[in-house]
Amino acid sequence: MRRSTTLLALSAAFALATLTVTPATAHDAVGSEVNLEQFVPTIEDSRELTSEPLVEGSVLSPEGEALGGTVVTLEAWPSGRELRDLKVGEQIEVATIAKTATALDGSFELRAEDLDLLKRYEDDGEIDLSVVVHGDRGNETFNLSATTDFVNGEVAIEDDNMTEPLTMQIEEPASVESLLARDRELQTKICGWRKHSDLRNRVTTIAQVYSTTSKVTTKVEYSKGSSSSLGAAVNIGTSAVSFTSSGSVSTSYDSSTGYNDRRGVHATSYRKYAQYTKFREYCALHPLAGGSPTGAPVPTSNYQVRPVDLTDTFSVALATSSTPNAPYCSLTETFYEASTGTAVTFSNGVALKTAIGVDLSAKSGYSNGIKIRFDRTSGSSFKVCGTAGKPDAKGTYFGLLVAKA
Repeated sequence: MRRSTTLLALSAAFALATLTVTPATAHDAVGSEVNLEQFVPTIEDSRELTSEPLVEGSVLSPEGEALGGTVVTLEAWPSGRELRDLKVGEQIEVATIAKTATALDGSFELRAEDLDLLKRYEDDGEIDLSVVVHGDRGNETFNLSATTDFVNGEVAIEDDNMTEPLTMQIEEPASVESLLARDRELQTKICGWRKHSDLRNRVTTIAQVYSTTSKVTTKVEYSKGSSSSLGAAVNIGTSAVSFTSSGSVSTSYDSSTGYNDRRGVHATSYRKYAQYTKFREYCALHPLAGGSPTGAPVPTSNYQVRPVDLTDTFSVALATSSTPNAPYCSLTETFYEASTGTAVTFSNGVALKTAIGVDLSAKSGYSNGIKIRFDRTSGSSFKVCGTAGKPDAKGTYFGLLVAKA
């Protein structure tokens, strides 16, 4: 799968520049009629910014019909390192960094200009983001991670789920009028996310590697400080145990424990434990005149399940009969190392079905910190084969790896 990168130019000078508003056309007529000035008034409407979009996509009904005039926002979440230390009931700060309304054909583009706000959520070169489509009976959310380069004033989407514009569905979209109506009463809702519970030690697949020859030793490396892309989930309906997958976020590994080398013929699943946390949205009533919230926060039916940590390291021997067909082979004389390119995404890589009704995805590597290596131990050469492409072809997605004589 090809990795997609979209850049968002951000600079201090840009924040002071005169904004250029593109005239409305028939294509974006519905979106241009939606006034978002009073909705999250502290940030600019993406339609009035001239930078490249950070995220683009469309909103459809369950029947596939375009939903024009639907409100879409982009939120920044604290990193897993922050979330892992929360106590149950503790509130977290999630910031809205972009807002827009969909055009007549349901399309949207989200842009942001607040560099300082983005920096507050950056952790080791990455930011966790959520695209939120607002609905009258609950929101639809898609999670992703963005890499950051604040030296050059850029933020780049690097997520295998973003190989094409995002398509999201919602049954009952909320108009900006209905969103603002909630704040026109004598009291307004103040909502936020709180830690609900921990979902500990979820078995997570890092890699599956195979060898049908006695001529090699297999090494799988996952260095301290490396990270995997693990699936996130949101609730559907009002059930706290009925979730659907919703994109993925980057999760780091801060231990130095490695995997044991495997010699000769084997079929091995390399694994870790992922630590997940369930979050629930709470709302309190706050008088417009100011003062402290009246009454205790009331829980809503909105939940998110997010990865916060990766721990431990272990491997499981698979039946050698499970070795996949790998017809795309390259001959090597000494060693082969996969340290660049796109690794396999295991669609059911995180075992969460017993807890939330669905397993989530996992993808790890390849990089200098996450790599697979075969070393020849006898003979003059061996073959390294991929299930989807030749491993020696640069930029090729080769799938699972199998060492052969």
